[in-house]
Amino acid sequence: EIKGVLEGHAARLAAEHLEPTQIDRMEQLNEELARCFERADVAAMVPVHNEFHDIFVSACGNERLSALITSLVKQFQRFRIALSHTPAVSESIATHREIVAAFRNREAERAAQLVRDNSLQGCEALLRVLALIVVPVRRSARSTFLSANNLLRSMRP
Repeated sequence: EIKGVLEGHAARLAAEHLEPTQIDRMEQLNEELARCFERADVAAMVPVHNEFHDIFVSACGNERLSALITSLVKQFQRFRIALSHTPAVSESIATHREIVAAFRNREAERAAQLVRDNSLQGCEALLRVLALIVVPVRRSARSTFLSANNLLRSMRP
């Protein structure tokens, strides 16, 4: 949530500063991201996705905000890799198209909201992926606990 709020604020600030060439580059990167996703080229997807976001974060004009977001993105890098195998990427690509359009139209509030939504979509997708992993582990651990508990009960006099 914090990353989404900060990136959204950066998008709002960047909407006034982005050059048309930077917006064009974001559009190119998003199309490249779509091609990488179609090829299932995870190794290429992550840097392309990061560069898309880096463009508007760098253009926000606030070095501290930019540095803070960059630090958070590094912490979430593994999660982006995990999500690269999921339909969340298609959602992100579609949202990126809307973000590019908002920047082209200098719609700062719309760009900010879309960036926050994009971050939230990623967060929700990650939670879905983790639930697929954690629930079976919990069930297995619970089953083991119950078996051990039953064994202890049967040993009581």
